[in-house]
Amino acid sequence: MNRFIKIVFLFIFLLVGSHSYSQEYAKTTVKKTKRAVVPVKKEEETKPVQKASGAASVELGSEDEFMKLMKQANTYNEKRKYSDALVTYNKALEFNRKTGWVLRCRASAYFGQKDYERSISDYTAAIEANTEQLGEVYYSRGMSKAMMADNAGACADFKKAKELGFEVNGHDVIGQYCN
Repeated sequence: MNRFIKIVFLFIFLLVGSHSYSQEYAKTTVKKTKRAVVPVKKEEETKPVQKASGAASVELGSEDEFMKLMKQANTYNEKRKYSDALVTYNKALEFNRKTGWVLRCRASAYFGQKDYERSISDYTAAIEANTEQLGEVYYSRGMSKAMMADNAGACADFKKAKELGFEVNGHDVIGQYCN
């Protein structure tokens, strides 16, 4: 029964956590007006961007395209279409923008697939990239470690999350995993 409660809590956490990411960059309403056409120089139209590996240059679009990918991936994640979410997060990583955020979201998709090792790896990389919401990332990594029965690692992450100000109301993970 205790394990069932953990799984239900984890499901709720992932559902709420994934939803908050998709709401992070909501669309704004724009008034339609006539705009002046400004000519753009040919060199400025498309600028090549290096892939994370640096091996080859790839033409990638604007920040809007990156945000569309992230929104789409978060929607897949919310609908528990984790494979589609992972493919889309990987495309977003090619933009080499907001890497910590992308890794944090991709880790959530791995967690949903119960691929806890990759989840831990991405959460760790997000921490190293000094992503926003570090307390939540430590907590999530702790949950991944707990699912792998690494109670000592989970305890350390839960304590760090609390130290950073992240707490889950009504759920004492430190008391549960730290003996």
